[in-house]
Amino acid sequence: MKHQPTPLAMREWYAHMRQPKTLAALSGVGVVTGLAGPFGTSEQIELLPRLIYWGLLSGGSYAIGSGVYFVFFRQFLNRSRWQRIALSGLVTGLIVFALVFGLNQALFANWYVPGALAPLLASIVAISVVITALIDAFSRSDDLQSASQAPAILDRVPLEKRGDLVGLSVADHYVYVRTTQGDHMVLIRLSDSIRETGSIAGAQVHRSHWVAFDQVVAVEKQGGRTFLRMTRGPDIPVSRTNLPKLKEAGLLPR
Repeated sequence: MKHQPTPLAMREWYAHMRQPKTLAALSGVGVVTGLAGPFGTSEQIELLPRLIYWGLLSGGSYAIGSGVYFVFFRQFLNRSRWQRIALSGLVTGLIVFALVFGLNQALFANWYVPGALAPLLASIVAISVVITALIDAFSRSDDLQSASQAPAILDRVPLEKRGDLVGLSVADHYVYVRTTQGDHMVLIRLSDSIRETGSIAGAQVHRSHWVAFDQVVAVEKQGGRTFLRMTRGPDIPVSRTNLPKLKEAGLLPR
């Protein structure tokens, strides 16, 4: 049995959507487009319904796009960055097209001719792919800005092997520090290395292993035992006493 960590991605998306700066930006876009009334909506809809229409369209489109981005970029880590952008943009475009179609059907009579739907769909998908690429670029920029706040444990890793922290594993008196760029063996106790992970969301899931939650690809059950499939490296066993940590993180259903 396998559990994909979609709940964790959705919790991150929910937290992102609730941020004041996100809500303020979406409100601003909704008000500006509502007042401007593009695509002839200023002539077809009164001001208050128009504000609601563009608020729903802009807010809904962003919520869909960011939600798909959070989920797809976690579920398809085995694909290249541009493949994930294309997949995310395609799925976002299809869902946003359905949103636009539904809103327009509810508000406008005879708003389309059948031959115009395909170009509309193509343009929405293209825009969605571009916006997904911009979201990814901004996310990568944020990652670079936060590099100075990298966990202290990475100071013990050679520069060429420094990347996102995947996990820590005990080997005799050493700890394997696993990152997205490679492994490095450090003479340190596991408890001390865990303290040096800083603010990274993760947990010790076994007496010999600590993992970063955002690097978990799937949770698998094998013969009554639980294992974590990671973005890199071997599967990590989870002891029964640590299963509640996975549930708390959203990696397993409660």
